[in-house]
Amino acid sequence: AVARAERAEQTKEEEARRRVDAERLRIAREVHDTVAHAIAVINVQAGVTAHVLDKRPEQARETLVTIEQTSARALGELRATLGMLRDAEDRRAPTPGLGQVEELVGMAREAGLDVKLEVASPPRELPSAVDQAAYRILQESITNVIRHAGPARVTVSLTYGPDELELRVADDGRGPRDAGHGAEGSQGIVGMRERAALLGGELTAGPRPGGGFQVRACLPLLLPPDPAGAPGAGQRG
Repeated sequence: AVARAERAEQTKEEEARRRVDAERLRIAREVHDTVAHAIAVINVQAGVTAHVLDKRPEQARETLVTIEQTSARALGELRATLGMLRDAEDRRAPTPGLGQVEELVGMAREAGLDVKLEVASPPRELPSAVDQAAYRILQESITNVIRHAGPARVTVSLTYGPDELELRVADDGRGPRDAGHGAEGSQGIVGMRERAALLGGELTAGPRPGGGFQVRACLPLLLPPDPAGAPGAGQRG
């Protein structure tokens, strides 16, 4: 009886450590995605401001407004994410989802991308874990285009199927394919693939025939039981 009690206690402690590690990884992903996207947009807009400041002050003023709005939005998301670490009752703030995809695409346009949004089927309510993961995958994919593809046209496609959600982000950019965008082992692509895998889905990323790059993710709408570390599991987006 004593041995069984000791084994049960050990199993309980291991499970608690596993859940803590999974939560830390989830929060790390949220912070990475929020900061990377904001810095990429701000970097582009700051470059535009420096270029047009003397000759086109009105355009410079517009880019500064974009920088202000982007940084304020990122700070708000960071406060909500980091607030989870301080809140003993774990009252989580609402997290981004596909309801904000128009805003995400608008930010990409402000950063200089020619973005087309295609929704191939009527939107539907999604499990919150899928909703948040889909938004973060789109955000990271667009961030990579801003950072690495150069001037590009981008198509963002959403297809709501009966059993899965399909996402595609395809660009025709000719910029350098360094570790942040085109390499299979890049941190951004690894993180997106992990998000999809936690939900029982899959993600592929690679060069397109004739140039450019594409990220494609398929996320099942019927989730596996208690996906460890799944973003927003049990929360409604």
